[in-house]
Amino acid sequence: MGRVEKIMFGKPSEEIKEKLDIIDVISEYIQLQPAGMNNFKARCPFHNEKTPSLFVSKDKQIFKCFGCSVGGDIFTFVMKMEGLEFVDALRILANKAGVELKREQPEFYSKRAKVLEILKLSAEYYHQALLKSKSGQIARDYIISRKLKPETVQQFKLGFSPDDWEMLSRFLRSRGFKDDEILASGLVVPRRSNQETENRKQNLGYYDRFRFRLMFPIWDGQNNVVGFTARQLREEKNMGKYINTPQSLAYDKSRVLYGLNFAKSEIRREDQVIIVEGNMDVIASHQANVTNVVASSGTALTSMQIDLIKRYTNNVVFSFDMDLAGNMATQRGIDLALESGLNIKVTMPEKDGKVKDPDDIIKTEGVKVWKDVINSAKSIMDYYFESNLSKLDLAKVEDKKAMAKFLLPKIKKISDKVEQAFYLQKLAGLISVGEDVLRDEMRILVERSEYKKPSAFAPTAVGASADNESETDLLQERLFGLIMSNFHNFKKLENFDLGLFNERITSLYKEIKAYYNNTKSFEFHSFCSELEKDSAGLTLFAKELVLGIEKEQSQRERGEIFVPNDEIDKCLKRLIEIDLKKKMVEIEAEMRNAEVAKDVKKVTELSTQFNILSQKLKY
Repeated sequence: MGRVEKIMFGKPSEEIKEKLDIIDVISEYIQLQPAGMNNFKARCPFHNEKTPSLFVSKDKQIFKCFGCSVGGDIFTFVMKMEGLEFVDALRILANKAGVELKREQPEFYSKRAKVLEILKLSAEYYHQALLKSKSGQIARDYIISRKLKPETVQQFKLGFSPDDWEMLSRFLRSRGFKDDEILASGLVVPRRSNQETENRKQNLGYYDRFRFRLMFPIWDGQNNVVGFTARQLREEKNMGKYINTPQSLAYDKSRVLYGLNFAKSEIRREDQVIIVEGNMDVIASHQANVTNVVASSGTALTSMQIDLIKRYTNNVVFSFDMDLAGNMATQRGIDLALESGLNIKVTMPEKDGKVKDPDDIIKTEGVKVWKDVINSAKSIMDYYFESNLSKLDLAKVEDKKAMAKFLLPKIKKISDKVEQAFYLQKLAGLISVGEDVLRDEMRILVERSEYKKPSAFAPTAVGASADNESETDLLQERLFGLIMSNFHNFKKLENFDLGLFNERITSLYKEIKAYYNNTKSFEFHSFCSELEKDSAGLTLFAKELVLGIEKEQSQRERGEIFVPNDEIDKCLKRLIEIDLKKKMVEIEAEMRNAEVAKDVKKVTELSTQFNILSQKLKY
C-alpha cells in the first residue's frame, strides 16, 4: 500500500482525494464503460435500470446518476454503497489510500469503528485459541477430519471459542473496551436475574455468546470482520448446530455474502459467481483453487446481496442441495435476481440418488468433478421446466394448468424480453395453448403483481431529477452547463433577465462573474478550485452541470451535430417563453377578477399588457 501517513483532523478528506482516483474506487464496486475522453458510465447501483445513466468523471473526480440524481465524490459513493456514515466511509478510504487516522481523534472513532475493532481482536483471540489452547484439540481434530490445510485455516481465520462463560469478555475488558461497547458487538449476552425490579429484570453482567464452538469469522467486502458463524462441537439442547452473530452496527446478514472478500477478484475475472449454502463449502472450494465461490449462509438471496453481486458480475450459478422448485424462500430470492437482470443457472449434483454439496464432492470425487458440475449448470428456467415435467402429466388439463400457474410468474420476472418470449413460446408448445392466451394471463399477473409498486429510486427520464424539478430548473441547469463548457457564450446573459434564475443558479452566476472579473478569463478547473474554498456544495453542483453536458455529447448518435451556441440560444428562448406564459396566465386571472368587479379601466390596462406579452411570445 506504500507509506502510511498520520494526518490531523480537518485535512483527511483532501489528503485521501489526492491519493485515490474515483475511477479506481468505483470500479471496485461496479463495472464501468468508457463514455468519452475522461468519463465513464455504468448502470446505476442505486436504482434498477437497463441502460447506463450513472456517469463518472476522471478529471472532476465526481459521479452523477442522471436517472435518480444521486451524485457526489468518492465519500458519497462509498457511503451510499456500504450504507455508512461519513466517518466510516472515511476510514475505509483512508485505509485504501494508506492514510492513518489517529485513534485519539474521537471524530474518526465512531461506535461502529469500535465494534469493528472488537470483532477483529476477537477473531484473532479465537484463532489463537484454536491453534494453541489445550481445550481446542477437539476443534483441531474436527478441522483435520474435514481435510482443511493449515494455510486454509489461516486464510479464513478459523477459531475456537473456549468452554468458558466469560473468557472473551475478560480479554476484551483487559484491552480497554467497556461493557456497552462489547455488548454492541453481539459477542456477549446480558445475564438477567429472575426477580423483577421496576418491571425489568436486573442486569447481573454479561456472558459470552459463543462457547465450545468452531468459529468462522464473517467479513464484509472491505475485509472487516463484521460477525461470526459458530458451529457446535458437542450436542447442546435448545441450541442450533450453527448460530450467528445477531444484527449489530457491523453485521447485517442480508448485506453479506460469506467469502466475497476472498472471491471478488476471481468473480470479476471469470465473470461468474458460484453461490453455495454453507461456509465449509466455500472454504473447501477455495482450498481447491475454485475461488469465485461465496455462500448465502442458509438465507434466501436478498436485494442487497443481489446488488453486491452485480458489482462484479451478472452471471450466477446456484449449487444447492435442495429442491429449488419447492423452496419458496429460495424462489423469492431467485425471482429478485431474475428481475434485476442477472443470468441465473443452477446445479444440484447427485450420486446414488442423493444431492451432494460441494464440500462432499471435492473430498470424495476431486476438484475436477466439482469444476465439471459448475460447467454443466443449466438455466434456472430450464431447471424449472424440467422439474415440473418430471412431476406432472401434461395429458391432463389440471396438470397443464398447474404447470402454467407455476411457470408464468417466473417467465414474467425475466427482464430480457427475447429470453422471456422464448420461454413463453416453449410453455405454449408444451401445454398446447396459444401464446396469445398465455400473454393475456401474464398481463393479468403483471397488473396484480406486488412488484409493480414503484421503487423509491424509480428512474425518471434521463436528465430529470428524482425531485420532480420543473422544466425551468432543468433548463437553467443545462444552460449553465453549456456556458461553463463554452464560456465565450457567457456574454449572452448580459441582456437576459437574471431575476428568472433560481437561487442556486443565481449564486453560481455571481461566482462565475466574480471569478471572470478577477481573472479576465475562465478556466473551469481553476474556477472550481477557487470556489471549493468557500462552497464545496456549489462546486459539486457546477461539476455535475458540466458532466451532464459531456454525458449528452457522448450519447449523441454518430454524425449528429451538437452546436453549443445554438443549444444555449434554445435554452434562453425557452426560459423566456415559460416566463411570458406564466405572466400571461397571471394577467388572465386578474382580468377575470376585474371583469367581475366591473372595473373597465383595469380590464383595458390588463388587456393591453396581455397583447404586448402575446406579441413578444410570437417572436
